[in-house]
Amino acid sequence: MSAAPKLEVIADPFAIIRALNRMRAAGFALSLENGWIAVEPLSRLTDAQRAYLRSYKLALVALLEDAEALHHALVDSGPAGLVWMEGTPGDWDDTGLLAAGEVLYGDGRMVNAHGRRYAIKHAPAVEIGPEYSVPVEAPEIASRAEEAA
Repeated sequence: MSAAPKLEVIADPFAIIRALNRMRAAGFALSLENGWIAVEPLSRLTDAQRAYLRSYKLALVALLEDAEALHHALVDSGPAGLVWMEGTPGDWDDTGLLAAGEVLYGDGRMVNAHGRRYAIKHAPAVEIGPEYSVPVEAPEIASRAEEAA
């Protein structure tokens, strides 16, 4: 009798992102250093948090590596930014790109503007305007607004 083959279980990247976001909200910073997960402040980790990090180390490392790859592509694209899937490895799918993007959104290294993604240092300026303006094609709304004032 032979043992049943082990199935590799791939963690849901969005569950990993939720855990990463909870750790950030609790005041931790997670990063990669030479393929290892670095946690600051390490001294505040609970036993449960340490166990989680150990259990999902491979998935966390892969996610953080993907985020770094995306960040490098965004920086390299400069002020032109990237459209969806542009600049990403050919084997990435939508889920992988979404997950890597969430890491970068979460730590403030990426923004989305005008249908493009940018490294924060290359993001276009935010245009500040009135909170509400009447569309040109709806003059009847403007006249009602004037009557009400």
